[in-house]
Amino acid sequence: MTIATQTSFQILQMLVILAIGAYTYKKEIIHDNGLKSLTNLLLEIVSPLLIFTSYQRDYNLEQVNGLITTFVLSFFSIIIAIIISLIVIKKTDKRDYLVERMAIMYTNCGFIGLPLMYALYGQIGVFYCTGFITAFNLICWSYGISILQKQPLKDKIINIITGRNMIAIFLGLFCYFFSIRLPTTLLSPLTAIGSMNATLALLIVGATIMKTPIKHMFQNPRGYYILLIHNLIIPIIILFILSKVNASNIIKNIVLIAMACPVGATTTTFSLKFNRDDLYASSLLGLSTLACIITIPFILYINSFFI
Repeated sequence: MTIATQTSFQILQMLVILAIGAYTYKKEIIHDNGLKSLTNLLLEIVSPLLIFTSYQRDYNLEQVNGLITTFVLSFFSIIIAIIISLIVIKKTDKRDYLVERMAIMYTNCGFIGLPLMYALYGQIGVFYCTGFITAFNLICWSYGISILQKQPLKDKIINIITGRNMIAIFLGLFCYFFSIRLPTTLLSPLTAIGSMNATLALLIVGATIMKTPIKHMFQNPRGYYILLIHNLIIPIIILFILSKVNASNIIKNIVLIAMACPVGATTTTFSLKFNRDDLYASSLLGLSTLACIITIPFILYINSFFI
């Protein structure tokens, strides 16, 4: 079974959970306050535990080199996306151009990427994916914040190192390099909670999509322009670049999938935090997420000709 076919099956399964999440919001089983609480639970507890437990493995120099490679490739891939966003989205007063730039720059690797990596590659997929998450957080909480709000360097550094996922990465790496293993009685429940990441994230995304008025999601032609750039053009450019890189296929696939993920939830949260057009941001998130059901397998199908 090819990676594109396998990914298609996984995304179809993810679609079912998305639909259930949308249903629970529509039927008011999950309300706005509950959705916020679930999101906090995911971001503060579940995702960090998934990341941390992925490091509970024997030290392996090849895997360390793979993690470093993933970080470097991810960092430059995100920089390429930023450069493209500055080229294709011009400063204007007609719409919130900063929301559009953020939508193009950042992907939803945490909510969509991590569950997909875990489904495709298991814990090693999450292990390597932390390289992308580290690069993402470094750029997001430095350059990403700077385009919305002026911040002293000290505050940017604090934002980067105090994020829950970054703390999980630091602790995980410390345990990994010093061969510190948690006892089974502690590791098993932590792993069980971390394994909730995929289901919980997809339920939240489904509910979030249902929050967005349909007319804002589908009736704005500008959204399809952003969708084309984010979901197709940038991943295809990254695909061609990665095809020239001497790295293992799993590492290149992880970087590619992370870059092919839909518009990041960061776009919406930053829009809310810094008084940007959060309704527009949510509509781009919803449209891009629905489209990724087709675009991610399509990108990986093209990639199959280059590996």
